[in-house]
Amino acid sequence: MTTYKGIRGQTIRTIAGDASPLIAGDIWYSSTTRKIRGAKSGLGTGSWSSGGNTTSVHTSLAGAGSSLSAYMIFGGYTAGVGPPTSRDITETYDGSSWTEVGDMNQVAEIPGGCGTTAAAIKIGGNQAPGLLATVEKWNGTSWTEVGDLNTARLGCIGAGTNTACLSISGGGSPPKFAQVEQWDGSSWTEIADVNAQRDYAAASGSTTAAIFFGGNNAPPGITANSETWNGTSWTEGANLTSARKSLGGSSQGPSTLTLAIGGADGSSPDHTGKTEEWDGSSWTEAADLSTARLAEGASGVQSSACIAGGANPSPTGGQVTEEWEKGVAASSFTSS
Repeated sequence: MTTYKGIRGQTIRTIAGDASPLIAGDIWYSSTTRKIRGAKSGLGTGSWSSGGNTTSVHTSLAGAGSSLSAYMIFGGYTAGVGPPTSRDITETYDGSSWTEVGDMNQVAEIPGGCGTTAAAIKIGGNQAPGLLATVEKWNGTSWTEVGDLNTARLGCIGAGTNTACLSISGGGSPPKFAQVEQWDGSSWTEIADVNAQRDYAAASGSTTAAIFFGGNNAPPGITANSETWNGTSWTEGANLTSARKSLGGSSQGPSTLTLAIGGADGSSPDHTGKTEEWDGSSWTEAADLSTARLAEGASGVQSSACIAGGANPSPTGGQVTEEWEKGVAASSFTSS
């Protein structure tokens, strides 16, 4: 029989309380609680810190990536510096600085996106004079056009990977779409609609388990609604604590652990730094962004996420990057 001593070369120590300092992976027996406890990353209080500025100004862009050292943004447009200009620019982040890499094949404002820095997907968007149905896949070096959406739209939200992804809701001028499409790596198929169509929302999860939240609905407008996806249908869940549109989400996280980041809440000025955490049943307010903003590029997981760009009163606000991390916390082991 395998033992902890056989694996780690030492026995489990006994402590009256919890270890100090907490080191991820450490295990001990608490004589106070009479339970075996351990330290795990991603359970502590989360906070935002400043990262390196992007090489150029972006807003209404998409993001992809699952860690602070492997993150990317693409598309959008300039704001606050000269006339607005649509972007095909792609940038990657190594945890400290941004590098411009291969451009998309076409400019796209307000696209959807998901995936990693080695395998991402850009979904739809807007290019004057109209909406885009085009989709592009990133292989870590360059973009390739692949199968179009069945319904052209902007502000649609991606959740999943570049071979198994959802394109959720979205909008146009003026309609908002309830349609959800599923990508299998080669083509899109329409599946069950969301209950409340909207654009400028956020999402997280996969093609079998996702959450879709916030956004701009038909009147009365900005919404706090959340909906969860079980692979077959959408079900209304607990609302955000604050209604917001043009917000970001940690899109690579599971549907039971995600972040709702920034956005526009209808106040003046119309941008916020609010961050909320979803635990699978309810939303809880967490630490605010240092720089309030809307329409940023966001990705990651609940314990480690990154946002970049977006719109705020500063002309250079569209270059600001912030990194989210949750610390190490102690918890008891349970039998299953």
